[in-house]
Amino acid sequence: MLGLLASSIVVRNVQTVPALGLRFYGGDHEGFVLAATWSNHSYERSYDSPYSFVRTARMAIFTMTAGWRFRWDPGWFLEAGIGGGRVSQSGHPSLSGWNGDDSIPGPFQRRGWNIFDFALGAGFQF
Repeated sequence: MLGLLASSIVVRNVQTVPALGLRFYGGDHEGFVLAATWSNHSYERSYDSPYSFVRTARMAIFTMTAGWRFRWDPGWFLEAGIGGGRVSQSGHPSLSGWNGDDSIPGPFQRRGWNIFDFALGAGFQF
């Protein structure tokens, strides 16, 4: 039953912002690669009706991966890395979209979970 109610949540006005990333490459030709990325956006979501929205919903994702860069002359490279991260979701009403008290936005809620991250990249370096 909860799955049916949660599926009726409507999301709108999703903020589009670029993700931020930092990469460290430790090598001259091939070498170790360490990457950290972060993204954060806000959005509006419905609570007790698809016509009532609250603007406090946010989702942030942070990941770190470690891997290796393989490089071939004249400059083509391939990077592969694995790692993990954390997702944080917060806002009003309850995160499930239904807890019986959503007709007036309930208390501020926050939840998080760990995620697996796999990164694969290809490019050309001068």
